[in-house]
Amino acid sequence: MARKLVGKYELLAVEKKTQQQKTGQWELLANRQMTEDGKVVATWDLDDVTRMKVTFLDTDRGVVYLRFNAAKTQFTGGMSPSTGETWRLELNRTSAEPMDN
Repeated sequence: MARKLVGKYELLAVEKKTQQQKTGQWELLANRQMTEDGKVVATWDLDDVTRMKVTFLDTDRGVVYLRFNAAKTQFTGGMSPSTGETWRLELNRTSAEPMDN
């Protein structure tokens, strides 16, 4: 399953209280590193077939757990960095390859 997740994803992050939006591009690499807009910022691993753990190198961002939604071929989850904000994350694959279980 993990090798099928390797690729580029569009990120939409929405802050819960202010509804501020941020976009970016994450890429999951085969060596279990993750880039954000071309820079290595985290490592990733699968907890099970529906949940991915992302551990940011910047400890202020911490750890994020994302759930895979097969019906929408996307990951969703939340992030609460040390700044006190709460972000809802949506990660959509940009390639046409299906993400099979």
